Amino acid sequence: RGLVCVGDRIEVGLDSSQSFLRGHGTRVDAQGTLRSTVCGSVERVNKLVTVRPVKARYTAEVGDVVVGTVREISGKRWKVDLRSWSDGILHLSAVNLPGGVQRRRTWEDELNMRNVFGEGDVLCAEVQSVHGDGTVALHTRNAKYGKLRGGQLVQVPAFLVKRQKQNFLSLVALDEGFSAGSGAGGANLGGVAVVLGYNGTIWVCDASTLDLRSSSKKFLDDTDTDEEEEGGGEAMETDHGDAADNAADAGGGGAETAGGGRTEDGKAHESGSALYSICTVANIVRALGRLSLAITGESITQGCRLAQSLKVEPHSICEDDFLEKLVEQEALRRLTVG
Repeated sequence: RGLVCVGDRIEVGLDSSQSFLRGHGTRVDAQGTLRSTVCGSVERVNKLVTVRPVKARYTAEVGDVVVGTVREISGKRWKVDLRSWSDGILHLSAVNLPGGVQRRRTWEDELNMRNVFGEGDVLCAEVQSVHGDGTVALHTRNAKYGKLRGGQLVQVPAFLVKRQKQNFLSLVALDEGFSAGSGAGGANLGGVAVVLGYNGTIWVCDASTLDLRSSSKKFLDDTDTDEEEEGGGEAMETDHGDAADNAADAGGGGAETAGGGRTEDGKAHESGSALYSICTVANIVRALGRLSLAITGESITQGCRLAQSLKVEPHSICEDDFLEKLVEQEALRRLTVG
């Protein structure tokens, strides 16, 4: 791959213009030279040469892990906002029933759809298929997908989230000798989990809400288990108020942690520490997005370590002074790698 601007020549490595296929974002001039019509990265699939625009709405592909917000419920399906050309469609038949029961969905399940996902809820799903009209079908049949709670929703350009092996990250590498400084009594950022959606939507939450230690990456949801037993196999009941405060501004406020304000003093202090950590990591992601830097587990970890070494509070991470330091660190890293 290589970055090109409008009008740049694209090296195809072939002499004859008949030996390659011209894809989107390219044209052939009068001399038979392949040139770019947009700014972006060159992609090659066999003989097909295309240019993917740098700034473009998310285009779903089968198997993508996405994070979205439920926009509407109707007709045995949820419409999910994916920040794409069209909403994602999550059918009732594409979600797991409580207890993993395998049976046909009934009218009772349809009536209880809001107990599974309500309007405004944030969920993680996988792209099951993309239809010819652009409609994106989702599913949450895997145990690692489902409703997200206890964290912050961060939105960045989709092209910054690169294809990678793991979309569910835990900052356990920061456990040893790393803390968030003086805030909240020195919160340990090793308790923060990050869900990277290929649609540019990223969820930062307390790692206790995600079981990142098991190979199946199952979500921990004891409350829904209790409600399931009481409901006699009907759809799960969840708290719809969690999603109201998910989207936080760049100042780092507005994060919601599971159980905050409703526990004993010791747990309340722990919740405040987790809130500080979540705000720190979320604002590091926002800073990387503002600088158009690739968002990976490594880049987030390095940004958090830089903030700790400079003793920068979460509300100051998105300010120009820290952004300059973050750019300098990335430039030094690239020089070292190169």
